[in-house]
Amino acid sequence: MRYCSTFAILTLLLATPAFSAASGTDKRAITQKDILDFHWAIGPQISPDGSKVVYTYVTTNPKNDGYQTSLWIVPVSGGGPARQLTAGPRDASAQWSPDGKTLAFVRTAEGAAAEGRRPSGQIYLLSLEGGEARPLTDL
Repeated sequence: MRYCSTFAILTLLLATPAFSAASGTDKRAITQKDILDFHWAIGPQISPDGSKVVYTYVTTNPKNDGYQTSLWIVPVSGGGPARQLTAGPRDASAQWSPDGKTLAFVRTAEGAAAEGRRPSGQIYLLSLEGGEARPLTDL
């Protein structure tokens, strides 16, 4: 139960800036800019020791008419700020290793669609002890 409430609080914290800006006393219609400013969290995964949650942070990208995703981590206790783990722009679906020291995730090449190729996601590994993510697959 503790984990469900942590995710609910995380979701509210991420949504609050967008909501509070639009919840003033003056009512107005939602504009395209409002939608482009929206961001959210998906796919939360609790670490094996229960102390952290990694999630995919999604933002809109009006330049490419799509979305950008990156991985972020936050303590379950709420004792610290969320921290960005990857720069994206298409990192998602993080899974913890059993010892909680490594994350596996899917990274999709950004330029594939622009080059006329079907984008294919590759599995990467990221050590939480530092360093760059390294590819595990090349399909």
